Amino acid sequence: MSAPRHHRLAPKRCLRLYAHPPHSHIKLPRAGAASFNGSTHRRPTHRSICTPTHRCIGAQTHRQRNSNECPTTISSSRTYAENMDERSCPICKKALGDDPRSKFCSRKCRWRNFWKRSVGAAAVIETLPLAALPADAEEILPVGPERSLVAMQLAIVGRAPAGARGYRVGIRHGLSQIQRWFPAARHSELPMFLLDPFECPAVPVRGLYAVVYLDGRFMPIGGPRFTVAIDQTDQRVLYSQGDRTYRPRIG
Repeated sequence: MSAPRHHRLAPKRCLRLYAHPPHSHIKLPRAGAASFNGSTHRRPTHRSICTPTHRCIGAQTHRQRNSNECPTTISSSRTYAENMDERSCPICKKALGDDPRSKFCSRKCRWRNFWKRSVGAAAVIETLPLAALPADAEEILPVGPERSLVAMQLAIVGRAPAGARGYRVGIRHGLSQIQRWFPAARHSELPMFLLDPFECPAVPVRGLYAVVYLDGRFMPIGGPRFTVAIDQTDQRVLYSQGDRTYRPRIG
């Protein structure tokens, strides 16, 4: 009669156990367990076959249990605090305060950031194309000093988007690094020139002016789109009075 299946597998396990060196912490067979080769030994378990090169499952489970019991909120809060400490002003590189909404350390740095962005935007506006008139516009343009004025009116009115009620013009003059926009909101009843009826722009100097359109609530429709040549000036308007941005500040 052949031995049971679990007994047939026992010799291989026993040979594996005795193959380990004497200094291993393998548990040797003890009396009380039957064997089909005449000797008695205990069937090895996962605890009895642990070697220095194989970690037992029980130890892994114990370590995993300990790691699950460790709190993780402390490390998360510590990481958030470290990120708050690393926040610095983009202008002067000084550390910011505890307020997460603050982006600059002072009003001076906030102004310097505004000026830097304005100078960059002014350089882009300088590259806007000059408004071109349609081919049939030559037939209706008058001859004389009013020719440039009518050409400017055709360019501004003909390119107005839907919903536009007025427009503003801006130019960079002299040593100025940014454009000044007219009409100035502080020195006029409306912060824009009307389209209907058409209101000619009152500007301080001659040159190429960028054009931006505004709606009925004095909000810009997009940004500056093109430039037009303005030859007539108004001596009552000063260049320094112009706004630093094409978005009018009302109130």
